[in-house]
Amino acid sequence: MKFLCSIPIFKNLCFNIPNFKKHQTLKFSMKISELRKGAKNVDVRGVIIEISEPREVNTIYGKKLVANATLEDESGRIKLSLWEKQIQQVRVGDIVEIKNGYLTEFRDELQLNVGKYGKILVVRKE
Repeated sequence: MKFLCSIPIFKNLCFNIPNFKKHQTLKFSMKISELRKGAKNVDVRGVIIEISEPREVNTIYGKKLVANATLEDESGRIKLSLWEKQIQQVRVGDIVEIKNGYLTEFRDELQLNVGKYGKILVVRKE
C-alpha cells in the first residue's frame, strides 16, 4: 500500500485514520434498500412510523413480549422486531439508529433484529 501511495496518481486515495488498528473495521450506516437476508453487524437509521400492539409469545426462554415496528428511511421500509424493554424504548415518530443488527426473513418478509449484541439508540424523540 505504501508503494501505491508514493505514486502521484494514487496519492489522493491514500489517507490515515487516527487510532485505527488493523483488526478494526469501519462501519457505515446502510440504507434500508441495501439490506439483505442474512446480513449481520448492520447499522441503519430511520424513523419509526408504526408499532403493533405487543403480544405474548412462547420462546425457549419462556413467555416474552414482542411487537413489530416499521422503520423507514428515504430508500424504503423494513419490519423491526422489538422485544420486551425495547417496546417501551421507542414511539411512533422517533428517529432511531440500530447498531449491530442482523437480518432474517419471517413469513416471507425481511425483518431487522436487534438481538442481544445490538442496540437501539433514540436519536430524536417525537
